Amino acid sequence: MKRLLLVDDCIDVHLLVRAKLRRAGRSDVELVTATDGQAALDYAQPERFPDLVITDVNMPRCDGPTLVGALRAAGYPGPILLTSSAPAALVAGAQAMIDKGILLDELAVLLDAWLGPAVS
Repeated sequence: MKRLLLVDDCIDVHLLVRAKLRRAGRSDVELVTATDGQAALDYAQPERFPDLVITDVNMPRCDGPTLVGALRAAGYPGPILLTSSAPAALVAGAQAMIDKGILLDELAVLLDAWLGPAVS
C-alpha cells in the first residue's frame, strides 16, 4: 500500500482529497493527514516515511517551505508537491508547485504520475 501524506490547514481539502481517492478507486493509497507542518514532521519519521507528500505553502506553526527543508534534512527521499491557492515560488527540495484547484481537479492523474497506476 502506498502512503500519501497530505498537509493542509484546511480540513475541507482533507475531505475532498479523501473523497477523490475513493472515487478514483485508489484503495491502494493510505491517506495520512496533518493540519500543519509540525504535525507532519511529528508523523514523518524515517521508519514510516510516506511515498508522497503534498503540502500547502501557508500554514500555522510550520509552513510548507520549512517542512520541505526539514523533511529533506531528515533524509526523506520521496517526492514533495507544494500546493497553494495563491502564486508562490517553488522551494528547494520540492518537485513541483501545483495550484490547489488543479490538485483537486486532477488528483487521480497526479497520483498515477507520482505513485504509479492504481493496483487492485
